[in-house]
Amino acid sequence: MKYDQEIVKSVRGEYDKEKKRRYLLEINLNKENLNKSVLFIMMNPSEANDEQSDTTIQKAINYVFTNKCRNQLLSECNTINIVNAYVVYTKNPEEVTNMIKQYGEDYACGNEDNNRRNDKIIKEQIEKNDVIIFACGKGDIENYESRIKHLKNILKDSTKTIYSVGELTQDGFPRHMSRVDYKFDLTEMQV
Repeated sequence: MKYDQEIVKSVRGEYDKEKKRRYLLEINLNKENLNKSVLFIMMNPSEANDEQSDTTIQKAINYVFTNKCRNQLLSECNTINIVNAYVVYTKNPEEVTNMIKQYGEDYACGNEDNNRRNDKIIKEQIEKNDVIIFACGKGDIENYESRIKHLKNILKDSTKTIYSVGELTQDGFPRHMSRVDYKFDLTEMQV
């Protein structure tokens, strides 16, 4: 799936050497004279990179673009940044568990190096962006709740307001972007 050039101006990703794991995806929109940015913290990358989008990324782009008129927080955003709890590419989140079993949890989370690269990027992006949306959903992944709790602790260290799209799920997780309606409002989260 290609990026819609009428909406998207440019895309830049940050990957491992083999491009099998994505740490950050930065999407610049065709919205002139705006300088704010929104960060989505999601579960794991599916397919999106510099050249192609995927369903979840399209949903995030369209959510921001569709709601720019009715939501003051999103109206001035020209950049969308995407980070993930897990950095391994897979369309099936259950396969993240297989990656954890094969390579270890730190590898799947992108934190196997001494400076815990993915967590460091997430912290930097939280501070850099104006609007923070936690949109990881509930994953059927080994130790998932522990990873989400860790991310919530990172979010607690920030002075930023954290939002979910719509209300939390019945299990208390922020909704995954693939499962939101464009009409859902941003809801302030207690992390």
